[in-house]
Amino acid sequence: MSLTLRDPHDSAPFMGVAVHEAISFIVEALKDPLNPSWCLSSILACMLVINPDLPDGHDDGDEREALINRNHPFATAIVAFLTVKRSVSSIKKLATRWSKCSCAYSDMSAHDPAMRIHQIVTMMAVTRGQQYGGDGSMDEIETIVRNFTQWVEGAIIKVKPFSIAKGRHPDLWPATPKDIIPYGPETTIESLVRWSRLFDTARVFSLIHIFVHICGPVMVPAIVTSRSTPNFMVDHGLQICSNLFSAPLNAKGEVDVVTAEIYIHELRWTGSLVHSIRNLPPLLYRDFHFGVATSIFNFATRTLAAINSPIIPKSHRSWLEPWADRLAQYGAILYTTLAEQMTIPVARVHPAIRTEMDQMATPSPPAEFACEMMRHARSIQFCFASGCPESAQSSGRVYKRCSGCRVVAYCSVQCQTRAWTDQHHPHKDICKKMKQVYDIGGDYLHREADQDKFVREMKRADIKDTMLQGIGLWLSTAYTKLQRNGPLLTSSVRQYVLQKKGPLYAEGVEKHLDHVESALLPKPKPRKGRR
Repeated sequence: MSLTLRDPHDSAPFMGVAVHEAISFIVEALKDPLNPSWCLSSILACMLVINPDLPDGHDDGDEREALINRNHPFATAIVAFLTVKRSVSSIKKLATRWSKCSCAYSDMSAHDPAMRIHQIVTMMAVTRGQQYGGDGSMDEIETIVRNFTQWVEGAIIKVKPFSIAKGRHPDLWPATPKDIIPYGPETTIESLVRWSRLFDTARVFSLIHIFVHICGPVMVPAIVTSRSTPNFMVDHGLQICSNLFSAPLNAKGEVDVVTAEIYIHELRWTGSLVHSIRNLPPLLYRDFHFGVATSIFNFATRTLAAINSPIIPKSHRSWLEPWADRLAQYGAILYTTLAEQMTIPVARVHPAIRTEMDQMATPSPPAEFACEMMRHARSIQFCFASGCPESAQSSGRVYKRCSGCRVVAYCSVQCQTRAWTDQHHPHKDICKKMKQVYDIGGDYLHREADQDKFVREMKRADIKDTMLQGIGLWLSTAYTKLQRNGPLLTSSVRQYVLQKKGPLYAEGVEKHLDHVESALLPKPKPRKGRR
């Protein structure tokens, strides 16, 4: 269902209903997210009043961000509705009950905005030629969920993870990680996947990637243990490719523009999680892909074939080029690091993936290597002290970067002091060198697209390759030490891993995990005079 929207910059009430009244109405209706009040059509009417969707070509991100940031209860109600635990049958029952307007006239009379909002509902029904109050189908509830998703995404897509972890801006939403995962990460993931499967679209699924970006240490364990996440990515990814290849072609041998745009959007939403998966630590990377590595590799291969297919209109191929690069890199990492799970001969691997595999075998130039590792280090939300289980989310305001290099971060002064003189990997050996490099090229560590500028600045400043190589190797080793059982390999993940079958999870897995844990999380020495 599409909504005909008014001018978003018109501050006048719409049919007598002001924006703040519409927002308050939705908050009241969603007070119980499992059993919303009023009727679904009245929520749609409020969306017409709130009107976050702007005309084509207008950058609406700021509008949505402002809409949510100014109204914490509104954002909280929306997220609660999207992420509360519910079954498919309960959603269908809700659609049947909620889409039929049974709002009592006495209730509307006692609630002035409700009466005016229901006048908009009547107008909508007349315009659409439908019975007042909806037809009981899933279309209207899907419209609600899609718009809620769009509002949340628009509000948090620019959010800085450390600002949320530290609670720096309590006046803006989200103020804390709990604001976006009120029912816990496991329930959040399962709920988002359930909406996605029900409506056969990855629009809601795309929120998982954003939540991982903001609350990685909290969300990642649930991502790993949730089999529904990789399964949906594979199933839906292959389905949208199948839909594309089975679509009718025009005289030019291309699919129509609508089909191409649907495919592009669904691929962007489905593949949004790829970036987060690629950054998983090695142990968890294997856990996530266990049993589905070949299927995900097939998804990457099938998608690359679709992207490079001549059935995509020429006017839309440039939109897919970035995804071709991402999926080729993802496929190469899968085939290289999980070779024992791959059943596809190298000769049958997609040429784009083989090219990436060849590039992976070639060491990166020192400047590029240093840039990649420094950029990645600044995105990590874990304490850089070896063996520390803390993260930005658990440490809050005390989680700070080293004031010297401004690259690595620690959860406390104690961890920073310990890391400075670490017996095996002291930070004091590299801090000044990283500071020198950061002072020159730090502005180009925020985006991958700026890597060429970083390399150019290193050459201009005559920074030696040996220094850059040393920085890259130090950070690479430090990152390896972060691959621990600390905040990621929780008891639920351990239990899941030990239940698996096959060569990776057979005899000796528990012994291996205990060895890793004892090596990277040493027990404190007993104090003298105490037994």
